[in-house]
Amino acid sequence: MKTQNIDESLAEASSEIKNIGGLVVGGLIQRRGVSRTKKVGGSKRLDSPMNSATYLGKGKAFELAEIATIECADTLIFLNKLSGTQIRNLAKITGCRVYFYESA
Repeated sequence: MKTQNIDESLAEASSEIKNIGGLVVGGLIQRRGVSRTKKVGGSKRLDSPMNSATYLGKGKAFELAEIATIECADTLIFLNKLSGTQIRNLAKITGCRVYFYESA
């Protein structure tokens, strides 16, 4: 997904969450092989499949758990479709309910 599409998707999801009474306390993007800061990314891993257990890499999953704890988040919304196993594993790691957002 291109940066503009990611930003548009995040804005759309945030708007819908707010419309149903939710509070968006943060956002996290996992980039593989690219960087908004133009630093060299992990291009060697760019073609690797996403982590089948959590979708995110292990480090990013634990980073997300730390952010969720700091922000007192109880629910996480992903813009990518997750499998039931990924949802359960991320919920276990983060202590939050996990959903994926599908735009209309």
